[in-house]
Amino acid sequence: MPETNAKLLELLKEAVPGLSRVAVLWNPATPSHGPGLSAVEDRGRALGVRLQPVAVHSETEFDSAFAAIIENTSAGSGTFNSPIHCWRKALADLAMKHKLPTMFGPRCSGGRGLLSYGPDRADLFRGAPPTWT
Repeated sequence: MPETNAKLLELLKEAVPGLSRVAVLWNPATPSHGPGLSAVEDRGRALGVRLQPVAVHSETEFDSAFAAIIENTSAGSGTFNSPIHCWRKALADLAMKHKLPTMFGPRCSGGRGLLSYGPDRADLFRGAPPTWT
């Protein structure tokens, strides 16, 4: 969903008008993150927002990732979906500690960022036919 990731950046820029730099946490091992990052970089250029991609492979790398973000004085942060969204609470806690507005993909329990955007996954699953026979 690269276009959803790009829309997240657009919404964050709208919510924080003076935003000029955004760190994006992404996992190089997740196939969808490369195209998602490219889409966000393209939208960032159009919006005049510089991106700081920060690769993370697990929750154990969050402290060092946020140290790099703060060192480069990013004004906001964002994440891509799965598997990073599984660690949303830890990310939200770090973002709040460092006073960074944060965007997430679809809302789920534990996410306390400034905003989230995406489909209601529980609603999508409710409408799906059962996969067992």
